[in-house]
Amino acid sequence: MLRAALLEKTLAPCRRTFERFVRSLGKTWWSDLRWGEKDDGPDPEWAEGEAETGSWHKPWTVRHWNRRPAAAVISALVKSWAWPVVEEISGTSDIAVLLGLCLARHAIDVDLGVGAHQDAKGLPPMVPFSVWVPMHDVTPRSNSGLGFVVGPPDCVLPTLPHGDVGPDYFLEKIDRVWVPTYRAGDLTIHTNYMPHFTTGYGRRRLGRSTTPVSTSGDGMASRSSPGRIVSYQFGRIAFLLRFDSGSDFRADRLKSRIVDDLLDPGRS
Repeated sequence: MLRAALLEKTLAPCRRTFERFVRSLGKTWWSDLRWGEKDDGPDPEWAEGEAETGSWHKPWTVRHWNRRPAAAVISALVKSWAWPVVEEISGTSDIAVLLGLCLARHAIDVDLGVGAHQDAKGLPPMVPFSVWVPMHDVTPRSNSGLGFVVGPPDCVLPTLPHGDVGPDYFLEKIDRVWVPTYRAGDLTIHTNYMPHFTTGYGRRRLGRSTTPVSTSGDGMASRSSPGRIVSYQFGRIAFLLRFDSGSDFRADRLKSRIVDDLLDPGRS
């Protein structure tokens, strides 16, 4: 965890651009927001809008008019004091940011199942670690974020058919689960073997209250639920910079209520 590595004033406009981009998904007027006729647009997967858990994109497709958050975030990272840390971890200053394996993710806070994911499961050995940069504050039990099972193994763990590390491993290591609080400008670096997961609490915040989001029988927020509105107000928006990876974060799962009682409010 690197605290205050980036400036909040740099990330705030990036978040607003990302929010506008997300709202445009599934809209026929998307082409009016293009800054070049031959630019890549959102994947066909999002032609009808986001999924219940949000959406994930190639970073260069996230834009509104001529504003491109990925360029701003990567530029700020390379110029920040965090970059020498990246060089130290890498053991060299000859570093490539693998844009094709980067991920821009908007997560809607819904109730998720138990499990974790290792980047090494779907990435080549040349990708040793990832940098995760939230666009805004992330508070456990309030909005979706990222968690880790600390003390990573030195190999790829057995997985279920969908690529997840199953619930057994997660529950066996429950005392090693770390769900950090992020402030805008904080970032984390995790290795390709580090089991990690997207957190989801199935909640929405209105003023000072916390209210469960309505769900369908399978535990996912229904398409007409407040979760689709709440995502634009309180959804987690982040860039995952891959030095690094292109793994499918749809496979990341956490039944966050299991760790609710284990989390000390004072522990970040």
